Amino acid sequence: MESNNQNITDGLVQQITTTNNVSALNLTLRATSRADGREAALAGALSSGEDPLNLLDLRNDTLGVLYILSARLTVQSFEAQLPLPPPAWEIIENFCNQFIPEQARHAPERMTMLGSGIIHYAAHLLNPKWAIRPLLDLVMRYPPTPSTLTKLHSSLVLVSLQTGHVGPVAGFLVKHPIDDVLTSAHLPGHKNGESPTTDVDYTDNLLYQYMAGMALTLAALPLSSEINPSSDPSRPSTVPPPPANFRLLTHALSYFETCMTAPCASPNTPPSAIQFEALKKLRLLQCIRYGGPKALPKYTHPALSKLWKSSGSHFQSNVPTREERSSGGYAAFVNAFPGNIGSISNTSAASSAVIHPIRTLALRDRGLFEHDMNWGLVLRVVGEAESGRWQVKQLTESYVRLGLGEIGKALGWVRDSDPPELLRIGHDKVRSLLLQMIESKTINASISAEDIVTFHDNAPDAELDELLEEFGDPPAGLPAHTLSSVLAEIQNQTTQLQALEQEMSRSKRFLTQVVKNSGSGGGGGGYSGGFGGGGYMMGAGGPSWAEDDEASMAYGQDDSMYG
Repeated sequence: MESNNQNITDGLVQQITTTNNVSALNLTLRATSRADGREAALAGALSSGEDPLNLLDLRNDTLGVLYILSARLTVQSFEAQLPLPPPAWEIIENFCNQFIPEQARHAPERMTMLGSGIIHYAAHLLNPKWAIRPLLDLVMRYPPTPSTLTKLHSSLVLVSLQTGHVGPVAGFLVKHPIDDVLTSAHLPGHKNGESPTTDVDYTDNLLYQYMAGMALTLAALPLSSEINPSSDPSRPSTVPPPPANFRLLTHALSYFETCMTAPCASPNTPPSAIQFEALKKLRLLQCIRYGGPKALPKYTHPALSKLWKSSGSHFQSNVPTREERSSGGYAAFVNAFPGNIGSISNTSAASSAVIHPIRTLALRDRGLFEHDMNWGLVLRVVGEAESGRWQVKQLTESYVRLGLGEIGKALGWVRDSDPPELLRIGHDKVRSLLLQMIESKTINASISAEDIVTFHDNAPDAELDELLEEFGDPPAGLPAHTLSSVLAEIQNQTTQLQALEQEMSRSKRFLTQVVKNSGSGGGGGGYSGGFGGGGYMMGAGGPSWAEDDEASMAYGQDDSMYG
């Protein structure tokens, strides 16, 4: 039997290295792999005992190497007696980095097998994180674009989460949000008129979007963001958590929105449990990113809103009445953020020893949050509330000048009855917070020698800096400091065009043409684009702006959905 398999292997290698017909080669290799006991021929040695991979070119012989590598890595155990030892890891990395995508797309099922085999082999080598690099190469090169969802995408993000190495995939997730799904229409041999098929199902898409949001959340929040698990969670934070990476956090929110607003598998089916979990994390992250919850996207399933409002009703068995149980959970926690424990005019404001109301809510529903594996994230939100950042931002909306002591009272860190030493400590704590927020450009303020804080309007480039922080670097070759001048030039040209349009609308020739077209029933006002009554700004017969906005909002990618 072994000799027969070796003869088959010799023939396969001969055909791989000599044929110019990739489609015919794929049929031969597929028939060999499906025959009973013949997968061993792909994983076995030549009759000479040599490893077939030593005779094949990893790039030019892509299809053959793909079949052989996937067979070699798909075994029950690498410890068992095998015809050949497992391939060197360098061979796997080199193949994933240089294979020809057009050849590999002839065998999509083998590419999925290869991805699973890489994860299995890396775990066998006791280095599961080694699988991240080759899997990243596969998702970058195998589909028509990296934004085309495949089974490999989910495998990549899952490994990064399991190993805690989310850094290598964070940049990929930011640059390549999913906009398509790999189907048979993307693969060789698809005939016009055939309905495309795919091995990526509804749940695969939800899981990928959800896991991508989790990976970016971990990348956006520094490891020191959560309280040490051995610390007493009932005690206030002594050190505020470091600021989050708002750019990564914005993209994490986008992935959770995409998961949450995905259409259900059928019109009459309820939303998936994954979508409800995405909603929970979305709400918690909105507190860190925006200082509180925002309106749900337009295309959120109504059932999710109902589930959210009663998110604590089934987990507080120690609370006697249903009304009291319904008052807890995620909704109550998020709606109370950031919470206030002091008042500028209240001289008896609570001292820093008093537990923050947000922490009180978190402790009350700790069982729920731990059950959902969200306790660490909840503690991060608690730390954000106790840091005072969002309370200070609220003060900037109502006041121009405040003393350090007044801000300290509003935060609950200072009270008039405190002894001088405690007042000094409270003032220093407030000053440290303000300096951190000024340095990070969270607020635009100045502190005088008399400890008077003056809040200023945002600098002209403040919004531009925020956009760059959220959405990345400026276009290639365009320094960030020139973007403000480019925007100013665009505004100037817009003003000139508006003036030119007004001047043209007063001309006799233009008015005559408008009257002529109106009399003949033309609705375009003399322009094919339809600036007159009954036309669309996108062109005659095209979609209106409202329709275009709704289309973009269907997947939760547009901030304009928030009222």
